[in-house]
Amino acid sequence: MRRCSQIVLNGANNLKRITVTKKANKKRELFSSEKKAIKATQVAFDISTEAQKRLKLKAIHNDLSPSDQMRAILGLPCKKPVRPRLTISLSEEDYILLAEKYAVNLEDKLKIKEKAAQTIIDDVMKEDK
Repeated sequence: MRRCSQIVLNGANNLKRITVTKKANKKRELFSSEKKAIKATQVAFDISTEAQKRLKLKAIHNDLSPSDQMRAILGLPCKKPVRPRLTISLSEEDYILLAEKYAVNLEDKLKIKEKAAQTIIDDVMKEDK
C-alpha cells in the first residue's frame, strides 16, 4: 500500500503532517461519486392498482424491476442488475419464529436465511394445482 503525506492546517496557523494511504484517497474519490448520486430525487407516482399490476407484469416479462420499467417507458437509461435479488425485512421476532419453524439456533441467522430462501424457492417453483 503506497503512502503519501499531506500538510494540513491544524487550528490557527499550526501545520500538521498527516500520512494518507492510497486506500483513503480512493475513498475520497468514492465520496465524490456518491455526492452525484445524492442529487437524484425519488419520485412517487400515485397510479391505480390495476396500472401498478400491469406495470409490474410488464417489468417481469422484460426482466426489469418496476422502477427500471418506468425508466424504460420514460426513455431514460437503466442498467440490468448485476446480481438480481429479492429482499425482505425481517425483525428479531421474525427470526425467532423462523428459528422455531426450522429448528435452528436463533444465533445462526445465515442458516435461517438459507432455509427461508429454500422454502420460498420451493413454493414458487411448484406447479400450480
